[in-house]
Amino acid sequence: TLPAAVAAELQRLEPERVVIVGGPTVVGEAVEQQVQAMPLLTERVFGADRYATSRALIERFAPPSSTVWVATGRNYPDALAAAAAAGASDSPVLLVNGRTTALDDATRALLDARAVTTAIIAGGTGAVSTGLQLDLEQRGLTVTRLAGVDRYATAVAIAAQLPDDAERAFVATGAGYADALSG
Repeated sequence: TLPAAVAAELQRLEPERVVIVGGPTVVGEAVEQQVQAMPLLTERVFGADRYATSRALIERFAPPSSTVWVATGRNYPDALAAAAAAGASDSPVLLVNGRTTALDDATRALLDARAVTTAIIAGGTGAVSTGLQLDLEQRGLTVTRLAGVDRYATAVAIAAQLPDDAERAFVATGAGYADALSG
């Protein structure tokens, strides 16, 4: 169900539309029906898995950019840290299975369709494999890896990419994703 606090916030914000991220097994159809009954224009964006959902979000919402941030979808810290830096440069965050050694066909097609020339990997080789980095490089992309000895040092390396004139900074725990995601 849609929590009452979320329903109240949606009413307060009066958004033009609500985007539900994830399929019905992630965010139930009952929640979608509750939002539509408010009544709010509702759209659902999802794919067969988190990687396909990531690509679908990029295709649907990301502005044209020759740069993509790459982060593992197997764990959250690097992708969350990358989101602010990516957003500051109007670049999307692409989730990949960091344990694989090559990009899948759908990801290759997305990179080609968007004419991506630069990839910034968020996280060390334990998060996004050397094989994936090599595959990106072999596709002709300029690849930079931002990593530290742990998730906190990686977050610092990523934050260093933000403009010096940032008006605010958000700090959240690295031990859980919910607060950081909301921020």
